[in-house]
Amino acid sequence: MIYKNIIQNKIKTLKFFLNFLIVVCLILLFIFLSFNNFFDSKDLNPEGIQNCVTSRYEINSSETTTFKLENIPIFPEFENFKCLSKITNIQTTNIPDTYKPNIDERNIVYVSTSIIFFKVFNYIFNLFLIFLTLYFFENFKARIFLLYLSGNLLIHSLFNSYEPFIKVLIPFTHPEEGENQYLFNALFLFIYVLKSKSNNLFIFTLYISTFFIPDFLSFLIILFYVFKKSWKEDFNNHQKILLKLLPAIFLFLRFIFSLFPQFKLLWNFPAMRFFQGETKYYDMLWTLESMKCIHNPNYFDNSDKSCRNLTGGFLDDYLYITTNPEFTTFVLIAILFVLLLWIYFLLVEKYPESIFFITILFLSSSFNFLTYLGNIDLIFFSITFLLFHYSNRMYLLKIFILFFFTLFNTHPLGGLIGYSIYLLKNKLYKYFVVSSLFSISSIILIINEIDNIQGNLVGTIEASYGIQYFISRFTDINLYFGLALFIFITFIISNFINVEYPNLNRDFKINNGYIEIVLYWFLFTSLFFNNSYRLVIFSVLFLLIFRQGSNLIKIFTLLFMLFSVLPTTIDYYFQILFWVIKVFSFSFLFTFITGYFIQDIKSLVTKTILSS
Repeated sequence: MIYKNIIQNKIKTLKFFLNFLIVVCLILLFIFLSFNNFFDSKDLNPEGIQNCVTSRYEINSSETTTFKLENIPIFPEFENFKCLSKITNIQTTNIPDTYKPNIDERNIVYVSTSIIFFKVFNYIFNLFLIFLTLYFFENFKARIFLLYLSGNLLIHSLFNSYEPFIKVLIPFTHPEEGENQYLFNALFLFIYVLKSKSNNLFIFTLYISTFFIPDFLSFLIILFYVFKKSWKEDFNNHQKILLKLLPAIFLFLRFIFSLFPQFKLLWNFPAMRFFQGETKYYDMLWTLESMKCIHNPNYFDNSDKSCRNLTGGFLDDYLYITTNPEFTTFVLIAILFVLLLWIYFLLVEKYPESIFFITILFLSSSFNFLTYLGNIDLIFFSITFLLFHYSNRMYLLKIFILFFFTLFNTHPLGGLIGYSIYLLKNKLYKYFVVSSLFSISSIILIINEIDNIQGNLVGTIEASYGIQYFISRFTDINLYFGLALFIFITFIISNFINVEYPNLNRDFKINNGYIEIVLYWFLFTSLFFNNSYRLVIFSVLFLLIFRQGSNLIKIFTLLFMLFSVLPTTIDYYFQILFWVIKVFSFSFLFTFITGYFIQDIKSLVTKTILSS
């Protein structure tokens, strides 16, 4: 009884404290906005501006005005505190705003802030709210949210006044800015939603995050599984329909927004900050323009652009188009998006109990990256999956298509080798010989093109994977020695750790070589330099591993899938943390798949010996 009374007294004290904080925040917010003429703003008059006196809130936002932050020191220059949210400078420029192309002349208004103070207040305040949400949600859920709004609006008004207030609720990143202050805002909102235990509210938040804050979408999904404490999905039929529709809506709107210049902002909002840009489907357009130049070397003579060489494979100098590259890009993307959705709905139909995971798989950072750039890996993934899904035979056609892919790019060689192994395992010796000959031919052609290929090996830690890339990024070790050492360690671990590997072919329900293709393809790409959008090709492999693997395997598969492209709208120190998570999860997953590969080879050797 005494303990219960103590708890009740503490709850009452906390309740009073929260009420006090809310009132204080609201009063301070009202006073600050009133003294800064928030309720009586006017159009910009540059002649009436006084540096460190005129408030940003005295000026209406308009098409001809662009607000930017200017960081000023406050410690030990405490007198600068009075300059917060005040105008420090105005510049007139004729350089157009990307998202206001029709404005001939605009004013850039610089507004003072202290980034360090903003981060300190923002992080401490929102961490406190996260603590309250985790431990006192049922007692104070309304007060916690009201305190979040009032407190963050106050902090926002003081330190981030150039941004709209809606960022407190939807911490989106403007395509031309690189804000890194809203991680804990997003974490609070996600935790608050998940503590409510409402699937409808969660799905709504999933939609909002997908279209407006994709950099933080991975955090929402990770937190969903943390709070759920189970891998089982418990959505009702109505909620499953909403989940099922999300990737379709996403791809449809991405395509629609790409068609019209006035939708530039909406084109970029659903893209992660790392790869946001103005050009629509850059990789596909770049490829088709290069293929156009093969047919017409003078194609760009009267343009700011110039002809560039493809650096992917043997066919780079021979394949060309005669159509308009930009028009062809949009036609191809439309077709490929339809094929992507076709695959998505096939997987949902095949694995209805895994609809949430399949949905987030098609919304993951690698899918977002690939569909934004329109890389030809879309073609590799779509054609390969659909061909193998609808055909158990047609061996020669499959061999030829995989071989053709290797002529256009290097990495499909892994898939061709994987299919050769499948043919050998199933005693299809005639087709195995053909496939092996094509594989050897591809290797020879790749060796001849190795200089061009190596010149194209670039990447960033935020959006790349591969053993050689990680070695070059984090060490000074010789790439080939480091690769050999990593593979050796992986083989040792895979052989000496007792792991029960799932039967992926049985779960896929079609034993026609597709699993071998994507497994060997993934292992092959993992050896070198690769952009993370390539992981889409192996999405079915990740799905099957997630479905059949242990809890530990599920965790690392999920982490690698979600953080294959890292958010850049967070502080550098947090980025380092997620770099480590990405590299570690990749290493774990690569080791697991290598173990599966070793088991597969051992089984093949055993069968061969027994049959002889």
